[in-house]
Amino acid sequence: MRTSSTRTVVVAVAAAITGSVFVARAPRVEAAANAQKVAQKAAPKIAWRKSFASALAEARRTRKPLLIDFNAVWCAPCKELDRKTFSSAVVVAQSRRFVAVKVDVDKEPKIATRYGVQALPTVAVLKPNGTMSSQFFGFRDAAYTVNFLRNAAKKAR
Repeated sequence: MRTSSTRTVVVAVAAAITGSVFVARAPRVEAAANAQKVAQKAAPKIAWRKSFASALAEARRTRKPLLIDFNAVWCAPCKELDRKTFSSAVVVAQSRRFVAVKVDVDKEPKIATRYGVQALPTVAVLKPNGTMSSQFFGFRDAAYTVNFLRNAAKKAR
């Protein structure tokens, strides 16, 4: 009985002998990749608003603090924050206490300037009236962000 690693060696030897080039995916690797894609689609996500003005109006109306992710499309740590931190189930659960909005600093520089954004990513929490309550900048892991959000929600009331 041949295992998948034996098959890989046989294919590699056959390719070396014949001078052929093969591109093959192992069934297990492909199945794992598909399972990961399905899990990502099914995972809960933060309900990011796209408009700062409408998010601030919603925060005022619902009396919830405003969670802002100041970012840019070229910002690698911003993408890492999205991929590793904002996708965490515990962070997503905490985010429900806020009205969340993403602000691209290149598209909306006045908003970034108004709140003193000097580094990316900057995650800020505003009181429902629009005044700054808490912020951090740079990549942070899920544990740090959950604690930040818990404390910020209390402080922003």
